[in-house]
Amino acid sequence: MEGQPTQAVSYIEWLRQSKGQPTFRTMLEADLRTAIEGANDLGHFFMLMEHMGYEIYHGNRLGFRLRGQDRFMYPERKNPLFSEDGIRAAIQGNLEAIEAGLRPATVRRPAYRPYQKHPKYTGLLALYVHYLYVLGKVGQQQHPPRMTPQLRQEVMKAERYRFQFAFLRENDIATQEDMTAFQSRTEETLASLTKQRTILSVRKKKRRKLYDALADVEALAQARQLYEEGLSGMETEFARYMDAVAVLDQCGIPRERLTAEKADIYRQLAELNHQIRAERKKLALCREICSHLPRMEQKINQVETKEMIRDDRRRR
Repeated sequence: MEGQPTQAVSYIEWLRQSKGQPTFRTMLEADLRTAIEGANDLGHFFMLMEHMGYEIYHGNRLGFRLRGQDRFMYPERKNPLFSEDGIRAAIQGNLEAIEAGLRPATVRRPAYRPYQKHPKYTGLLALYVHYLYVLGKVGQQQHPPRMTPQLRQEVMKAERYRFQFAFLRENDIATQEDMTAFQSRTEETLASLTKQRTILSVRKKKRRKLYDALADVEALAQARQLYEEGLSGMETEFARYMDAVAVLDQCGIPRERLTAEKADIYRQLAELNHQIRAERKKLALCREICSHLPRMEQKINQVETKEMIRDDRRRR
C-alpha cells in the first residue's frame, strides 16, 4: 500500500516468492531439473548447482543446501531420479523416459539365471548353485518337508544370494584363492583412485577462493540487478557479489578459462567418486560373501542330513 515502507526481504525469500514456491524442497527440485537439463555430465551438473547457490554433500546420498541454510536436504529419499545414478542417467538424455516410467532411475542388476546343473561350476560357484537350489525347493515347501525358521529367513534373502552368485561368476571367482586375488586387485585399484582423487582435491583446494567467486558471481547476478533497481534487502548479497567480482578481476585468469578448468575438475572428481564407491562396494560384497560361506555349508549339510534320515525311514 502507498505510504507504507517497503518490507525488506532476504534474497532467498524473494526467490521463493517470485517463483511461487512455498518450500525450499520444491525450489530445490526445480533447480535440480534445471541443472540436469543444462548439464553435459555429472561434474558439470555439480558446478551448475553450486553456481545456483547450493552447497553439495557427497555421501551415501547427495545432499543440497542453499548458503545460509542450516541443514542439507536429500531429495532422493522421495524421488530416486535425484540419486547420483538417477541424475547421471537423466543427463544422458533419459529424463523424459525416467519420469514416464519407461526407464528406471537406476540401472537394474543383471537377472539371475535359473538353476541348471552345469559341470563347470566348482568351488564357491558350486556351493552357491547348490544352496540356491535348496532355497528354491524350500520356498516351494518341497524339500525338506518342514521349513525351519532359519531356512525361512534364508529364503527371504535368496535374491541377495543370486546377486552374490552373479558377482562371483562375472569375476571368475571360484576358489578362496581367486577371492583373495580379486580383493588384492580391487584394493590396489581403490588405492590408485583415492590417490588420483587426493591430487585433484588439492588442486581444487588451491583454487577454492576463485571457484567460490565464480559460483557467487553466477548465483548472485540477479541480486545485483535487484539491488541496482532499488529493492531493499539485497545489500549483503550485492556486497558479496562485488567481492567475488574483485577476486576474479585480480586473479589474472580469463573467466571463461577458469570456468572450463573448474568444470573439468568437478567432472573428474565426480567420476572418481563414482569409481571409488563401486570398488568399495566390491570389497564389501567380498567380505559379505566370505562371511556367508560357513553358514551356507552348515545349512546344506543340515538339509542333506535330514533328507538322508527321511530316505532311510522310507526304505525301512
